[in-house]
Amino acid sequence: MVPEWHVSSIRHGYGSPMRFVSLPIISACIHSLHPNAVLRLRFNHFATECSWDHMYVYDGDSVYAPLIAVFSGLIVPEVRGNETVPEVVTTSGYALLHFFSDAAYNLTGFHIFYSMNSCPNNCSGHGKCTTGNSIASRVYCECDKYWKGEACDIPYCKNNCGSPDHGYCDLTGEKLCVCNDSWQGPDCSLSVPSTESYWVLPNVKPFSPSVSRTSHKTVMHGKFMWVIGGYTFNYSSFQMVLKPLQHCQEILVLPMSDHCSIAKRSLLEQWSSPEVWTLSRFVSGTNTWLVPETKGAIVQGGYGHSSVYDGMTKCVYVHGGYKALPANKYGLVDDLYRYEVRTRTWTILKESGLARYLHSAVILSGVVLVFGGNTHNDTALSNGAKCFSSDFIAYDIACDEWKMLPKPSLHRDVNRFGHSAVISNGSMYVFGGFSSVLLNDILVYKLPNCEAFRAEEPCLDAGPGIRCLWDEDRCVSWDPRHTNGTFPSVRCPQKKTSADDRCYRYTDCASCTANTNGCQWCEDKKCISASSNCTVSVKNYTKCHVRNEQICTKLTSCKSCSLNLNCQWDQRQQECHALPAHLCGEGWSHVGDACLRINASRDSYDNAKLYCYNLSGNLASLTTSKEVDFVLDELHKYTVQTCFTAFFSLQKISPWVGLRKINISYWGWEDMSPFTNTTMQWQPGEPNDSGFCAYLEKAEVAGLKANPCTAMADGLICEKPVAQNCSGLRTCSQCLEQPGCGWCNDPSNTGKGQCIEGSSRGPMKGIGKQSQDLVLDQGLCPKDKSFEWAFIHCPACQCNGHSTCVNSSICEQCKNLTTGKQCEACMAGYYGDPTNGGKCQGPFKFHSLGPLILNPDPKPYAMVVNAMDMQIVVIRSQENASALPKESKETNVNYSLLIDYQFTFSLLQDDDKHYTAINFMANPEQPNKNLDMSINASNNFNLNITWSVGSTAGTISGEEIPIVSRSNIKDYRDSFSCEKFSFRNNLNITFYVYVSNFSWPIKIQIAFSQHNSIMDLVQFFVTFFSKVWLKNKVSS
Repeated sequence: MVPEWHVSSIRHGYGSPMRFVSLPIISACIHSLHPNAVLRLRFNHFATECSWDHMYVYDGDSVYAPLIAVFSGLIVPEVRGNETVPEVVTTSGYALLHFFSDAAYNLTGFHIFYSMNSCPNNCSGHGKCTTGNSIASRVYCECDKYWKGEACDIPYCKNNCGSPDHGYCDLTGEKLCVCNDSWQGPDCSLSVPSTESYWVLPNVKPFSPSVSRTSHKTVMHGKFMWVIGGYTFNYSSFQMVLKPLQHCQEILVLPMSDHCSIAKRSLLEQWSSPEVWTLSRFVSGTNTWLVPETKGAIVQGGYGHSSVYDGMTKCVYVHGGYKALPANKYGLVDDLYRYEVRTRTWTILKESGLARYLHSAVILSGVVLVFGGNTHNDTALSNGAKCFSSDFIAYDIACDEWKMLPKPSLHRDVNRFGHSAVISNGSMYVFGGFSSVLLNDILVYKLPNCEAFRAEEPCLDAGPGIRCLWDEDRCVSWDPRHTNGTFPSVRCPQKKTSADDRCYRYTDCASCTANTNGCQWCEDKKCISASSNCTVSVKNYTKCHVRNEQICTKLTSCKSCSLNLNCQWDQRQQECHALPAHLCGEGWSHVGDACLRINASRDSYDNAKLYCYNLSGNLASLTTSKEVDFVLDELHKYTVQTCFTAFFSLQKISPWVGLRKINISYWGWEDMSPFTNTTMQWQPGEPNDSGFCAYLEKAEVAGLKANPCTAMADGLICEKPVAQNCSGLRTCSQCLEQPGCGWCNDPSNTGKGQCIEGSSRGPMKGIGKQSQDLVLDQGLCPKDKSFEWAFIHCPACQCNGHSTCVNSSICEQCKNLTTGKQCEACMAGYYGDPTNGGKCQGPFKFHSLGPLILNPDPKPYAMVVNAMDMQIVVIRSQENASALPKESKETNVNYSLLIDYQFTFSLLQDDDKHYTAINFMANPEQPNKNLDMSINASNNFNLNITWSVGSTAGTISGEEIPIVSRSNIKDYRDSFSCEKFSFRNNLNITFYVYVSNFSWPIKIQIAFSQHNSIMDLVQFFVTFFSKVWLKNKVSS
């Protein structure tokens, strides 16, 4: 979708249209015969793919001239006749237009009309164009009565301001209505106070063009609105102070962009990613950032969201944003989170139903008001969603309900994103933003006034967009001043019972139960409606055991991932993963920096300690709140499960913990730390004089009781330190990425070896079972037996144990069914992980995909998208069986694919973990057309492609000839020539695609096509500004 330029001779006052066809990049320069002439460009129609196709306009003849506009997406008037995008004006006598497109989607394009030294918008039909006296070549508009502005496009004194009763028209200054004391509004038609709302677009002239900006932040302090940082085309960011509806007062330098902040009582909190970063600079004078532990729902990080603080509920409300989604995807969301500041608890509230980011939000009178933003999601599925929105929606805090409010009804459209909004004197002020051009205007929204409601019924039913309270004999706003700090009772519509499919999206217990959607967590690790049947149910998030995988997968940056002790960052896949379970071993749970194990056997303290010692541990010293919470939760689950599995015969577990009496008045933990009575407490009357060892008597209150060490207790809790993670790394390159690991290369000269904890001097080992200290031990990699220790650089020969090297680094011949530069992949038709001596297995048989498409079961598993007409067919699956065919003893899946379809295979469920390979086959259908092939996946994989003649569907009768072998890739495209492979003569030619060595979970898209061009359906949606920031972030 790119323009074909038709530039004719420039005629004064008139213009020529520009249309486009289909070229990826093109530029055109419009220039005047007169130096410094004013060129006006009007974009009467503009419809391109949002975020992918851009028109850049420069005030000059090169890209080094000032950039003044960037157009993208669908730009049409909200109201017929309204101005959507103002004229783009250049004063240099030149205008360079540079259009860029990815050529993926063709929309209707654009028409551009340009003129030289003409009146703005031809005076909008409300005036006449007149030549100025000072400069003969310059013209201006003489406006008709009741119209003003440079282009005569602003009406004034509508209905003569209701004169004389309501007000009068002031023609001496700004030409606007001056209302009497009892009336208000642009035309003095609303009473004071009023039950109606209205918008105003005041004429506030900025002192500099550099005031125009987007993605800045604003805060109110006293009577001033502070505008901080932001993004501009050609000027540096600075801080600006703006008194509402008046002129700018002061300029300071403070660049900042694209975060959310809330200021309250010297406390500044910022949100980015799932963590809450708290700055206590003015509270404690420490000037440091803290990352507090939070409870409740596991929230998803992102950016471009909004956040507002409510003094009534003492909570922060976070809405929308551009966030990381499952399977390594990204997109807009309509989520709404509530963060309770005092308890540091997250709760998921009702979503708005209108995904967006880079919007604004304020809170006033019990309602969160959300305005504008970027609402464009995927091009094929956006249903007209715009890059720049003027949507106005309201969230009622008391009733957990969203309502759509009327969009601003003004003389021009005010669509935008990247703007800011604040509250002052009961009104919302919106400043700046971006709508193809950078904006510097101010929009004012005047809310209804609760005092205008004279009776109780209309007062309590006020809205949407406002919440009022009836206080004795008057209607007042929803404000802490009128509620004595308590949450008042309100009348709300009855909530509908949630259906199961509404709860299915919550994949962890905490998020399932810490929300307002009426969900419960069942014993089969599934979130369903609270009204559905469930044998063992959890309805309170405090009873949930949060697994590390659930937290780690939602940390989307290396920094946030590394701050969590239970997570590690995968540099290659740019994902955060939970530390593998083998750090603790089978039967152990990884909690913080320790491994815990609970046993229900009845034993004495000393025997319990011996049991733990034989497992390389000790009785648990429960000194952290995380360990205590985990133990109490596990004991509660054990009791509940025993109750249901033993016909309600309750078995109580009162386990030994590693706490004993050291002397007559001192109790200490087994790790030698003192007992502080904080994380756990003694029961009333404890410790008694006869007891020298402690056990957990009442798990529900973390209550301890002393007992003789020879007495019996029901259960025990073991603890051991977390093992180092080096042993789980299979290749030298992966090993040396970890600073605490080194590679012990074995004498075979094949690249096979072992990853061990160590330093530059050699491998290291622990000095004892109860210590995490490491000491040097050369015996783990003995040089006298030809083992080689590597800590900085890997040995030259890296053939994964399947070949020796020639010329010190070249694998001579890959054996054991392996292939690749370093013998790191399996040969075509075989699967497995051959790294570091691993084995390849196979070959396989193929299954046809056809019958799956006809399966009528209503539970979707994957999608088949017709590459020609974009129709979607859903592959169905049985209730308790995967849609993917399984072999009883194999961990691979095999398919015969149709031509001209794109298939998406989702391996996301726990049942899919055992799959390690998927194999495909396709037969060309047309002998005179090339066969195009494309494949991409959410994780890295190994790829082998072969072909054979004489094969039939479901069999491998012909000899396969290798074509392609790739390792550690995420996408691949190729085209197989109908002439080279002789499709006409080989009617039974078959192409085989082998995908292996991938990690779970994964999504794979694959397509074979003999259509004119295979369609690129990769989904990614970022605005122009986001692309710039992401590019800068990557380059930095």
